[in-house]
Amino acid sequence: MVAPYSTREVVATDWQSTRVWRALLLPAGNRLMRAWLRSAWHRPVSSSMMVLTFRGIRSGRTYSFPVGYAEDREGLLTFTRFSWWKNFREERPVSLRLRGREARGTVVAVRDPGAVAERFAYYLRRNPHDGKYFGVRVGRDGRVDPGELARAAGRLVMIRTRLEEARTP
Repeated sequence: MVAPYSTREVVATDWQSTRVWRALLLPAGNRLMRAWLRSAWHRPVSSSMMVLTFRGIRSGRTYSFPVGYAEDREGLLTFTRFSWWKNFREERPVSLRLRGREARGTVVAVRDPGAVAERFAYYLRRNPHDGKYFGVRVGRDGRVDPGELARAAGRLVMIRTRLEEARTP
């Protein structure tokens, strides 16, 4: 006898976690965005994207990739669910390509769920188009569903960047 309903669960695929995305599309997209952010034509994207460059804590390799950011009174906020955040369990120096200029700062990862959720809501108000990358729908009024926000924040790590003051000769 066949049940009148399906017993299989519908599982939503997170397309950013697929092998094709991680192996082919993400690296190609990162290369293009890095080049754009470092070019003279950076302005359309540099108000919400920057290039973050750092040395791997274990490998010693230099990593450089574009990330979204929002600025608050303490510095810059970036969010990730990828493992590169582990390089910032303690404060570490980084280089940035920020709004067309080179900058330096110190970075630390923040994993406190309350702080991540609060600052992620702030980030999405500044960058509502990024909601789709984190699985959060942002309404036209800038509001997000608290459940979606909490779910996303539970998977994310906040990267807090404090910029160094510009040195004058």
